[in-house]
This record gives sequence, structure tokens and C-alpha cells, in this order.
Amino acid sequence: MKKSTFRLHFLLFCGLLFSFQGFSQKVVTGKVTSGSDGSALVAAAVSVKGTSVGIITDENGKYSIQVPAGSAVLEFSYTGFITQEITIGENSVIDVVLEEGVQLSDIVVIGSRSQTRTKIESAVPVDIIPMKLIINDVGQVDLNQILTFIAPSFQSARQTISDGTDHIDPAQLRGLGSDQVLVLVNGKRRHQSALVNVNGTVNRGQVGTDLNAIPANSIERVEILRDGAAAQYGSDAIAGVINIVLKSETGVLTGNVSYGQHISSYAKNYVINKGVNDQVNVRDGAATQVALNYGFKLGSKGILNLTEEYTQRDLSNRSGTYTGQIYPSVGGQVKDDSILSARGLDRNDFDMRIGNSKISGGGVMFNLDLPMNDKATFYAFGGYNRKAGEAAGIYRYPNAVPAAVRGLVLSNSYYPNGFLPLINSTVIDFSTVAGLRGKLGEWNYDISNTFGRNVFDFGVSNSVNYTQALISSTPQTTFDAGGLTFLQNTINADVSRSYKVLSGLNAAFGAEYRIDQFDIRSGEESSYKNYNTAAGIAAGAQVFAGFLPSNEGSNARNNVALYADFEQDFTKNFMVAGALRFENYSDFGSTFNYKLASRLKLSDILSLRASTSTGFRAPSQQRSEERRVGK
Repeated sequence: MKKSTFRLHFLLFCGLLFSFQGFSQKVVTGKVTSGSDGSALVAAAVSVKGTSVGIITDENGKYSIQVPAGSAVLEFSYTGFITQEITIGENSVIDVVLEEGVQLSDIVVIGSRSQTRTKIESAVPVDIIPMKLIINDVGQVDLNQILTFIAPSFQSARQTISDGTDHIDPAQLRGLGSDQVLVLVNGKRRHQSALVNVNGTVNRGQVGTDLNAIPANSIERVEILRDGAAAQYGSDAIAGVINIVLKSETGVLTGNVSYGQHISSYAKNYVINKGVNDQVNVRDGAATQVALNYGFKLGSKGILNLTEEYTQRDLSNRSGTYTGQIYPSVGGQVKDDSILSARGLDRNDFDMRIGNSKISGGGVMFNLDLPMNDKATFYAFGGYNRKAGEAAGIYRYPNAVPAAVRGLVLSNSYYPNGFLPLINSTVIDFSTVAGLRGKLGEWNYDISNTFGRNVFDFGVSNSVNYTQALISSTPQTTFDAGGLTFLQNTINADVSRSYKVLSGLNAAFGAEYRIDQFDIRSGEESSYKNYNTAAGIAAGAQVFAGFLPSNEGSNARNNVALYADFEQDFTKNFMVAGALRFENYSDFGSTFNYKLASRLKLSDILSLRASTSTGFRAPSQQRSEERRVGK
């Protein structure tokens, strides 16, 4: 048995074992009310701790939930109230009274640097998506698609026949570009992909963050700041900020196994059948996900949470049947039908691939929090992800093969019926963050270093270099076309404190030093070389010619930033926030950005928010270098 197959079977077994809830179930009912006035809490969350089972209360504060029999624990939570956990035992009716208060799960990490600002008190809109509760209910296995189905402001569209973009899905926030949204993990900047979207795709010419490199099962929640935040987090946070908060629970082993497949029909032969809408049944695009998560307790307050995840997505195809000429003319006449009949083929054997690419891979993620004493905590988190992709280009029909090389390329040893060239990607993503946070006198401090690296290697198979076929009777059919690497290292120092001015003033200051480096690795000679310039035939491997030696190189730049952030609560119901940020790029000069925001609470159910801000998006290091080489 192959090692990869054994690993998949092992994970499937473990996932089934630990996600199993048992045959014995019972129904628990009750009501959730407020401790201040006894009113029913509508849409309070009720969940079985350590599982994805959960519901919300109805308009009367009542709930009914099916739970495993035994000593399961129910968790009751509501924004602005302190979460309660109750062991079920033999009880079948549990009424709960929640008391008002602020706790860690209510506090948002983005949009405010106040240590106690909750999501309903922030001056800008922040969406909170509880990933661990909804991950099994969306029908998707990767983070990009989960967010597309859940968050209205987020959109990610898979591309087809678009080189590397088939393998890394570009994403948008509020309809702006993928390189105008900043991605954070536990509040720290996440590096971008090495790939530039150069074809006619969504966000052409831009660089995004590969969210799918982060295992979805490692995430506690996702916070989406739907407002410009360049003055707070970086000049590129024009569309907003996505903050991914990793799981930190301990003592609970969870497993997840999911499988899905497209079962559909479409009119594939609509053109051939002269408008008759005959439906073709299709089963493809099978997607599998297997994951394990467990948290260890370190000492009295420390935690180490680990996640392993494997995903596999098969290709899908919605191409129509090709109606053009397939084979070269014989005696000036098109003989496609007779040739197909003689070879036992039909036009369905010449389909392109228009749909999702084929991708498989896996990754690990860790989250460490280790208090050193009452005033200092060491933390670290990061992960490793590797995936392999396969996507197709445009079918090279025999009629389209240059006449000078048809004799060899269309021989029985190679491609007598033409060929569909494939791009094979290997994408490796690595990240790690280490830092120290704590309290020094009245000041809160956070010092960290963040490192990230993304590698995108291009391979080509089922292809040929036409010019090599002119000089060799055995031209290559597979090629190493080179690769791209992006590296980012960020050093942060942040301090903040609160003052008793009016209803409270929070002041925060910080500095950041960042290095971006982009490398291009040339492909092997046969992937790019023109072996016969006089023939006038396109050189390089068909579908993706390799990077030239003249393209190869490494370029870097640095960025220095200083910021100041203030939040003043004039009363309990009215606050104003402002931020200033200065950045200097070593290659694009300086920028000074500001933000002003305010929130006025009119009643318990109505608040008014307003904000204005500026931002500046310097071209990414990847874009600058690929524009230079013209790839």
C-alpha cells in the first residue's frame, strides 16, 4: 500500500472514531433568560461543547437540542453576557439565566485596540463567523468557499484554464482587489501567495493570500472588518481586514470526515444537436476532507492546540462538445467523421476541461500560549501546508499542430489524436509567529516576529516543445517549468493603555518593520528553449513555457511603519476613534494615512456608526518583479 493511501485510510478511521456521537441520544429543552430583567434572550447560542452540534433560541428564548446521553456539557452564550457551561447528567429540562458582562469570546481583535471592546460596541462593522459550529453545515471543505457561502462581503471564485490561478483561488472583500484586503492570523499579518494572477481572471494582475493553506478545522472563528483600516493595520488594508482566530480549547479530541460530489446534468451537445436541449448526466468534483484536532494543557494556564487536515478535490468538467475541425484536411477535404469512425472515437474524446482543477494536499497548524508569570505570556503559532494540483489548458487538436512537426507529434508513439496539456503545481506554504505580550506598569505590550514563505512550482505534463521535436526523435513530454517563491518577515512592537478620561480613553502606539522578498527560479532548458528559431514555431513547453534564465533572480524591499490609535468614550453611548499611520517603502516612497470613526448608541437595539479613512496600495513585490520579466 502506498504511504499516502495508508495515511488517508488512517485519518479516515480516526476521524470516524472521534467524530462519532454515539447511538444513544436524548432531547434537552429549556429557556434562556437575562439575569437583569428576566426577559427572554432571542437567538442565544446553545451548543454541545467539543462538537459542532448547536442551535439558537426562538423568539421566546426557548430551545430544543438533541445531545449524546451521559455527561455531555451544554454551552450557553449571548453577546454581552457571560457564557455558562452546564453538565447535562440526567436532566432533560435546563433553564438558564445569563448575566451581563464582557468576556474574551465577545472581544474583537480587529477594528479596535481597546482590551475590552466587544463586537457590538465597535465603531465599524465586524462580522464574527464561528467556524467550529458551522464548518460541517456549509458543504464545503476549504476556507475560501466556506467564507463565500457565509459572509456576504466576501467572494472567492474558482477559475479555469488560467495557469496558476486554477490552483489558488483569488478572493475579494467588498468587491475590491485581493491585494487590498489584509489577512491576519491571531491578529498578526499573514504573508501572501507567490503567484500573480496574470491571465484574464478575477483580480488580474494582483496577488492574494492563499486562505486555503490554513486548515479550516484549526479555526475557532473568523472576524471580518468591513471597513478601510489602512491607518490601523497597514496601507494595504483598503477593503478591510480578515482576522483568523485559531482554536485554543484543551482536553477535547475532535475529528471530522466529510465527502461530497457534484451530481448534475447540462446540455453538453446543445450546439451539435441544433438547439435540442438534451441533458447529459454528470458525477464529478468529489471532495474529501479528514481532520483531527486536540488541545493540550500546559501547566495551570498554558495551552497547545494542534490540527492536522487532509483534503482532496477531484476535477469537474462542464465543457461542451467540440464542433470544429479535428484532423488535418486530406486532399483539401475535412475527413473527421471517417477518421473518428476508423479509430473507434467520437467527439467526446476531445473534450477540454472547463471546471475545477484537481487538488490534493494536507497541512498542520499549531497554537501555543504559555504564561511565564502573572504579567508576561509567550505565544507562538503557525503551520505547514503542501498541496499538488492538476489543471488543463486548451486542447491541441491534430489540425492545430504545426505542419513541420505533425509527423512526430501525431505519431502513435506520442499524440495521434492531439493532446490536452496539463499544468501540475506543487504549492508549499510555511508560517510561524513568536512573541511576548504582557503588562509593564499601566501599559500593555506585545512584541512579535512573523515569518511566512510560499513556494509555487510549475510542472507541465502531457505536452511537448514543438521546436525540440524538430531536432529530436524523442522529445520530452514532461517539464519542470520553474517556480516562484515569496518570503515575508515582519517585526511588530505595540503598546496600549487606558486612561480615566470622561468614560474612558484608550491610547495605542506601535512600530513595524517588514521585509518582502520575491524569487523566480528558471525552468529546465527544454521547457523554454527555442531549438530552431528559423522555423517560426512557438517555443517552450505547450500550455506553459518555463521561466527563462534571464528571468531568474531575487529581489527584496523593506517597509517601516509607525502608528498611533486613540479611542475616546465621551459617554457610555457615544465614542470617537481616530488613527494615524506613516509608512515608508524602500522602493515606492512614503504614505501617510488616517482614519476617523464614531458610534452613537440610540437605544438597546439601534446604534449609528460612521467612518472615513484613506489608504495606499503599493504594488506588491511579486507584481513589480513579474512586470519586469514580462511573464
